[in-house]
Amino acid sequence: MAGAIVATLFTAAATMADETVDTKLPPDVLAAQGGVQVTMQDIDAFAQKIPEKDRAGFFDSPKRLENILNNMLLRKQLAVQACKQNLDKDPIVGRQLEQAADEVLSSAAIENYRASIKLPDFEGLAQEYYLVHKEEFAVPGAFEVKHVLVSNKQRSDEEAKARIAEVEAAAHRVQRAVLDRRPQRRIGRCPACSEA
Repeated sequence: MAGAIVATLFTAAATMADETVDTKLPPDVLAAQGGVQVTMQDIDAFAQKIPEKDRAGFFDSPKRLENILNNMLLRKQLAVQACKQNLDKDPIVGRQLEQAADEVLSSAAIENYRASIKLPDFEGLAQEYYLVHKEEFAVPGAFEVKHVLVSNKQRSDEEAKARIAEVEAAAHRVQRAVLDRRPQRRIGRCPACSEA
């Protein structure tokens, strides 16, 4: 994947070099214009802003890479021009530069911390918790009665209606018993970590 990205970068850089500069560029320079250069390290730094899962797809278009290189060259040229105009000495601009550096450094610190985290294997703990608390994971049986037929051949209509009332009452008792036995789950908290 990295080889394909590099090949595409060099193709885009070669296209730009043909259009903008007739001189040979150093090996690590992809594009140069107006006294500024874009290197592979610049592209690597830019790529870090793109989610890792999207990087390969992002860099698979030579036209997109050409646009990225052009934009990076333009930004570098404008930065050089701003420095020549002493805009970097402006207190507000200086503070914005510090904030941008803080943002980059804090993001790097967070990524470094995330990469250093080694999560323990929770499978054993989960298995142990399951074995001790199986009732919390049991799904009560469910049934649905659509029609209950009560014959009135051997009983009167009044007896049939009484039998229907008995069946309905028994069904409601079973339903309440099932609901009462269902464990109450604590949502949003790890049962193993909650206070006893």
